[in-house]
Amino acid sequence: MQAGGLFKTVKEVTQEVEETRMLAERGLFLGTRLPLLTGNFAEVWMSQVLVSPEAQKILADVHTFSTVSEQMAHVAEQLPDRMMKDISKLRCQTVNQVMKEVHQWSHVTLDKVMVKVAVEREAFISQFMNRLIGEQKIALQALMTEEKRMTALLTELRKARGR
Repeated sequence: MQAGGLFKTVKEVTQEVEETRMLAERGLFLGTRLPLLTGNFAEVWMSQVLVSPEAQKILADVHTFSTVSEQMAHVAEQLPDRMMKDISKLRCQTVNQVMKEVHQWSHVTLDKVMVKVAVEREAFISQFMNRLIGEQKIALQALMTEEKRMTALLTELRKARGR
């Protein structure tokens, strides 16, 4: 059984939020461990470089390596904050989209309901008027029957008075 309408949208939004949460958790995991991993990588790399023939050339450029490491550490420190800002922005966009779709859905639904109410109202008025006309005919027939009876009675009364 598949969801439809509003429930489909809510399901999609829930899935998007869940994926966003998982992405944020992964980002925070990497962001908190990236400086440690960078340091370990640098240690392994330095030990291999010192053994290689190009060690003197690399050691001469330690200043550049230091600058790059500082920049990487700075980026790694900012990663969780940037990710949270991006996640917050994505969440707001998703909520706004859902609200827009709910608003559109409610207008369409309200229009459909009002059309159905108008049809039912017209049917009720028609049925009421037909019934009223029927009752009016019955009352008019009863009145005509009474008039005939009263006319006959009045005629007899005049005859009796005239005797």
